[in-house]
Amino acid sequence: MPSTLRYHNFSWKGDPRWAEASRITIYAPIVVVAIFILSLAQIALGVIWIVTLQQNLTGPNIIQTILLPGLSFFNALPSLHLHLLLRSNPPILAIWFSSIFAILYLTSSIFLLVSCSTSISTDYGLRQTECARDTLGGSTIGVSRSIWDTMVALSLLSAVLYACHAGMAVYVMKDIKRRKEDGIVEDPEKAEARAQKARDLWVQMTRNGNAI
Repeated sequence: MPSTLRYHNFSWKGDPRWAEASRITIYAPIVVVAIFILSLAQIALGVIWIVTLQQNLTGPNIIQTILLPGLSFFNALPSLHLHLLLRSNPPILAIWFSSIFAILYLTSSIFLLVSCSTSISTDYGLRQTECARDTLGGSTIGVSRSIWDTMVALSLLSAVLYACHAGMAVYVMKDIKRRKEDGIVEDPEKAEARAQKARDLWVQMTRNGNAI
C-alpha cells in the first residue's frame, strides 16, 4: 500500500516550537531559504573567480570562494529539511552551526577587506589573488571589481543571516525551557504524531533518493 504522506507536512511556519516562540522566530525558515540562495550565488561567483585566476590560486582563494559557500550550501539544505518538511529543528543544533558559519563568514569578509585595503603596503602578497584587478598592487588577472564587491557583500550578508538564525535559536531554546518550567508542555499525542510524520517522511525521502 503506497504511502499517503507525500509532502503534505510542508509548511512555511516550520517547527511549531519556533513559530510559537515569538513573532520573529516564525521567520526562521525564510532566513534559511535566503542563506541557501546566497550560497548558490556565492558558489557561482566563486567558480568565476577561480577560473579567472587560473594558475594563481592560493589556499585562502579556494576556502573563501568555493569551500565556505559549499559548506554553507550543505548546511542550509538539511536545515531547510528540518524547518519546512520535518518541522522539527532542535534549536541547539541551529545555535552551534549558525554561530560557526556566522563567525566564518565574518572572518572571511574582514580578511578580504583588510587584504585589499589601500592603507596597507602594496607589497602584501595576498593582493595578487585576493583583490580585484583595479586594486593598487593587485594582480592584472584578478577578478573584476563588481564580482569582488558582490562576493564581499554576500559574505557579510550571510554572516548577518547566520547570526540572526543563531539568535532566533537561542530565543527558542529559552522559550522551550520557560514553558517546561511553567508546566506548559505540548500534548504528548500531538508531539508523537508530529514526530512519527517526520520519521515517515524521512524514510520515504530516503527510499525515493535510493530509487533515483
